[in-house]
Amino acid sequence: QGNNNGYNQDSELSWFDWNWTQTQQQQFDFTSQLIALRNALPLLRRRYFYGHDQITWFRNDGEALTTDDWGDGNTRCIGLLIDGDTVGEKNRDGTVIGEQDGQPERLLLIFNGFWEDLPFRLPSEGITWQVLLDTATGEVSTDGIRQENGPDIQIQARSSVLLRVA
Repeated sequence: QGNNNGYNQDSELSWFDWNWTQTQQQQFDFTSQLIALRNALPLLRRRYFYGHDQITWFRNDGEALTTDDWGDGNTRCIGLLIDGDTVGEKNRDGTVIGEQDGQPERLLLIFNGFWEDLPFRLPSEGITWQVLLDTATGEVSTDGIRQENGPDIQIQARSSVLLRVA
């Protein structure tokens, strides 16, 4: 409305309604839980980018992504494995990033960009995984929402799931 400095306006241009709708409150709560989850998992908040030897990308059939897979328009669901054993970094306080109670931590972040639910073959059969985040349901927990024993997990359409080795 003709003014490029909205902060200098005491009018409807700059007023903010702090009475949130239920949807806005749910979005705020979800975002707060994501921040708490990130703070609880050092592998998600390290100071440096991961090198190609510290992470592994997977197709939904459980096989490692190839160069051709990255250019394939039919690749609809991928997973990112972060293995604490490969990180080799310490926090400022000297604790090893990627260890939980003295054991290497492993995180698997799965993205389904397709409009249909898809199965995802979990790497390392026989391992129990804890679901920490499921964007389809809006559930977030540092203790785990549920257990997945595999070998496959169903990833809902257009959602992401974060798992940790239990």
